[in-house]
Amino acid sequence: MQNDLVRLFEFIEPADENLSTYSYRTHELLIRSCIEAEANFKAILKENTYTPVNRKGDPIHDKQWNLPPAS
Repeated sequence: MQNDLVRLFEFIEPADENLSTYSYRTHELLIRSCIEAEANFKAILKENTYTPVNRKGDPIHDKQWNLPPAS
């Protein structure tokens, strides 16, 4: 992912003037980094024996740990 970011910076200078720049490569890199962050969060929580519960107080199986969709 770092190499992809460096490659992206060959085409898009990381500057305020380019904040509105859009490409499928930036989209792909953003999605991949979000997926990677979510996987790391889940691994850290699991390693620290975190057990989430639903609104009823029942434990949620780790395969159902997902970030809620953005509203």
